[in-house]
Amino acid sequence: MTTEQLPEAYARYVAGLEHSQADAILPVLRQSAADGERGVLVRFLPNEVQAMASEDVPFGTIREERYDD
Repeated sequence: MTTEQLPEAYARYVAGLEHSQADAILPVLRQSAADGERGVLVRFLPNEVQAMASEDVPFGTIREERYDD
């Protein structure tokens, strides 16, 4: 699945990320798009970024949590 096949909000989101962040998040965006049921939770930690499909986030939506301050 290419970024063109992702929901528009996902493709826009990943386009605005640094390359290393996009590499970490893109597989989860693809997973979410494939199942069509869960959105994506992205956590920014001091030295890394984590992403997971989440039933608490509506499909097609990305929620960020920042712990890097």
